[in-house]
Amino acid sequence: MAHRGKAKPAVPRLRFPLTEKELRRLFDPKTWSRARDYVGAFESPEMAPREIRGDVTGNYGTYTAILRRVGNELECACSCPAANDMDCKHAAALGLTYLHDPGSFKDIPKTNRTEVRALADVSKFLKGTSLDALVEELRARGITQKQVVEILGINSGLFGSAKRLEKRGRRYGFLNACKLACAYLLEVVEQEGRPD
Repeated sequence: MAHRGKAKPAVPRLRFPLTEKELRRLFDPKTWSRARDYVGAFESPEMAPREIRGDVTGNYGTYTAILRRVGNELECACSCPAANDMDCKHAAALGLTYLHDPGSFKDIPKTNRTEVRALADVSKFLKGTSLDALVEELRARGITQKQVVEILGINSGLFGSAKRLEKRGRRYGFLNACKLACAYLLEVVEQEGRPD
């Protein structure tokens, strides 16, 4: 006999898989309770299949919080000072915001390098591509990070810092310069072969 009660509403499938239980394991109870003040306060939150991020105004400025999947693990990053301790209320709030309102998260614009045709495309490309991904693309073509910094004449410490800080949600002009330089190297490699 068929059940005649109300049908349960369908649970939306999250593009970025996340559960409250998983968030609770990542953050201590104090951080969890402090995060509630920031839920829903993110400006233009964004998502990709393996990452969500958003900007929120905190006590000392605007911070970028990030939750990302690395394998099956969930990692958090934030540009706030507390993120060094992995007890970041902003990152916890980002996850809660996503669980409560995933529709408020827009897709991170992804422009492939080969699709850049106009100046307006450059900023979309830079925002949607990580320096780490570009370095991996170069590595796949036989060019190491050490070779990249030597070819470009960039200080290896600054280059490495740019990669690390990007993972923590901190972005600055040198990061985009590194990304553009790596994209240019990829173009040269594709057109002329591996540089010497």
